[in-house]
Amino acid sequence: FERITLPLYQELETEGMWFTVPEEVDDVYNGYTLFNYYNGLKHSLLNAAMMRTMATREDMGSTVFNTKDESGEVKKSHILLYDLYPGGLGFTEKAYDFGYEIIEDAINLVMKCNCEDGCPACVGDYHLDKKLVAWGLKSLLEAQKAPPEVRKVEAPYKVVVEKKFEFEELPKRWGEFVKFLSDRAEYLHSFLSTINNVEVSGNLLIFVTDFKFYERWVLENSNRKKILNTINRYVKTPPTFDIGVKVIEKQPDDIREKIMRRYDDLVK
Repeated sequence: FERITLPLYQELETEGMWFTVPEEVDDVYNGYTLFNYYNGLKHSLLNAAMMRTMATREDMGSTVFNTKDESGEVKKSHILLYDLYPGGLGFTEKAYDFGYEIIEDAINLVMKCNCEDGCPACVGDYHLDKKLVAWGLKSLLEAQKAPPEVRKVEAPYKVVVEKKFEFEELPKRWGEFVKFLSDRAEYLHSFLSTINNVEVSGNLLIFVTDFKFYERWVLENSNRKKILNTINRYVKTPPTFDIGVKVIEKQPDDIREKIMRRYDDLVK
């Protein structure tokens, strides 16, 4: 075996098109951190586009991407369809001509599927409630009210419902809490592991960092909601729980120490 040092990604210059997800759909979907409802959108839209263009899985792909403003905050989410051939072969160019029809076809594929609540055929994952996926698709055409009830399903892995952490103990047990999130494959654990210290002030959990960018990122509305949902799931938080950020400027000695630690890591 050999250690891989290069990042595993592929650059592809090709043709594509995208559907912009409405803000109200972003707000609802970002509230579900256990399963990704954007995957339901891209799965159904890709299937509908392939039917319209007579393409196969080897011809077209799909993904979700975000656009950001100058400060780095996420502005919009988009469902991207693209040709899987360098330079493109015209599949998504043709799909662009049928944009509205593809959305309507995707809605029909989801709603007319014989499954009861959602399955890999219509939404790509049986954990996703197809009513919520269909609502997101319909909202691409015009504003819709979110369904009042969404099917709740068990995760494919064991979910700990017991809240093992006390809010006031988080400053002392922060490292333990982050490891707890990592063991349960919570996707925010990677970011939270970069926060070395936290403080509690009343109902406020304060992240202490020396990166100014973190303050903007954490307090951006969609990111803030995801962090709050993740912490609320495992911590006994107060009713009006919220998060804040304290930025500490690096001192010259701190910077030098960090450089030396990095040097030691490289030469070991």
